[in-house]
Amino acid sequence: MSADADDAPTNWEEEATSTKDNSPTRLQRLLCCCKSTCLICGLSFVFLCLFLYSTIVQHNDSDAIQWYIFYAIQAAIPLLFIIYYFTTRCSMKQLYYAPHILYMLSGAMFIWSIVNIIVISVKLGEGDPDEELTWELGGVCLGAVSDIYHIILMACFCRGKRSEQDIVTTDGEEN
Repeated sequence: MSADADDAPTNWEEEATSTKDNSPTRLQRLLCCCKSTCLICGLSFVFLCLFLYSTIVQHNDSDAIQWYIFYAIQAAIPLLFIIYYFTTRCSMKQLYYAPHILYMLSGAMFIWSIVNIIVISVKLGEGDPDEELTWELGGVCLGAVSDIYHIILMACFCRGKRSEQDIVTTDGEEN
C-alpha cells in the first residue's frame, strides 16, 4: 500500500470532518450556515407570528385602529426581512432598496414604540390599573425589541452579502 492510501479517510464522516489544513469542509460550512439561517429567520418568524396574532385580537380595544396599524407594520418588518434574506441568499438578484426600507420602517416603528412606552407608563403611573394597558405595554416593548433586532440583523448579516456580490462582475471576473 502507498502512503496516500494510509492517509485517506475510511468513511464519508471522516472525509466530511477532516481536511489536511484543518479548515472547515464544505459540509461543515453548509451545516453552520443552515444553523445560523434557522436561528436568524426562526426568531424573525416568531416575531411575525406574534404580531399577526396581536393584530387579529385587537377588535375589543377602544382604540383598535391605532393598534391594528401598529401591529400590522410591526408584522411587516420581519416578513420583509425574511423575504429579503432568502431572496438575496438563494439568488444573485439584489434588492437594493429593501435594506433602506427596512431601516426606515424599523427606525420609525422604534420611535413609535418608545413614545407608546412613555405614554402607557405615565397612564400606569397615574394609578390606572387597567389590564389592557399592561398588555399594550408588553406588545409595545416586544415591538421595540423586534425593531432593534432587525436593524442589527440588517447591519451585520445583509451588508456582507452585498459587498461579496459587488466583487463579481457580470462577466464572472473579479474587480
